[in-house]
Amino acid sequence: PTAKFHSIPDQGVRAEVDTLEVLLGNESWLEQQDIDVAVIQDTAKQWAKLGDTLIYLVIDNKLAALFSLRDHIRKGARELMDYLHSQGIETLMVTGDTKASALPIADLAGIDSVTANASPARKIKFIRDLQTKGRVVAMIGDGINDAPVLAAANVSLVVGNAVGIAVETADYILVDSDIRKVAEVLDISKQTLSALKILETELKRSEDF
Repeated sequence: PTAKFHSIPDQGVRAEVDTLEVLLGNESWLEQQDIDVAVIQDTAKQWAKLGDTLIYLVIDNKLAALFSLRDHIRKGARELMDYLHSQGIETLMVTGDTKASALPIADLAGIDSVTANASPARKIKFIRDLQTKGRVVAMIGDGINDAPVLAAANVSLVVGNAVGIAVETADYILVDSDIRKVAEVLDISKQTLSALKILETELKRSEDF
């Protein structure tokens, strides 16, 4: 049985399994727990060069395994980025993943810039800094770790299969996982704003008579 389960956003999880303390997380978090991962560093470096995300398994303070996960670009992501660029919108990725794993995905998707190894607090600061410069920030996310960042953005969207807390925070919810629908949301928003401006003008004109 599993007990004392704790999740540390963008770092890992800790639990007790059959009286054994189990940690599953990234290298930087395990180093904070004084776990020695040097014995497997050669393999880790090789996998990291491929852009993989590395997850370490530790049982009772001893390294037990290393898992290599590789992200795949979400279907329609490149088309969405191309559309956003055609509208003069800059695209930015802020992620808790390493730079080595984030850059290949950003390159495939056509994202302008990447901020990696970002904690939830750093993600929020990233958005606040943009807003301080007068930028309007739209955030797209789908995970529990994204909820505070979604709340900080001027406009927030979540895609299909997003977790509950992210859904509760978002301004827009895409009911399926087709990220290209974000372009439709933007177009509808522009049309709505244009219609409201026309209505406002007509109302002011009628008041003048």
